Amino acid sequence: MRIAAIDDTPIGTETVAKLFEDPLLGEIELYHHNKLRAFLKPYIAKYTNVEEVRKIITDDIPAKWTLDKRAEVLQNFKEAETVNVVFDRYFNLNGKASIEALFPLN
Repeated sequence: MRIAAIDDTPIGTETVAKLFEDPLLGEIELYHHNKLRAFLKPYIAKYTNVEEVRKIITDDIPAKWTLDKRAEVLQNFKEAETVNVVFDRYFNLNGKASIEALFPLN
């Protein structure tokens, strides 16, 4: 009768990390979502017209972007039906500084 050696069942930090990976990623995504909602809340409250928000954003597309990139971005914002979605997509595309620069709160 053979007793299994420790080497037969490799358990290391990667194996342990796999146990927590999905729940941890879920927590990180939820944290990001909540922080993004909190950041965007005053912008969404002030800028309520989705067409106006789209126009401000599309008028600010960098001239150096390729025509394909410009078309992709324009289509992405055209498909967004609410101010929430437009701001969310713009944040993911250009970040916090761009929102603060284009959409003054005062």
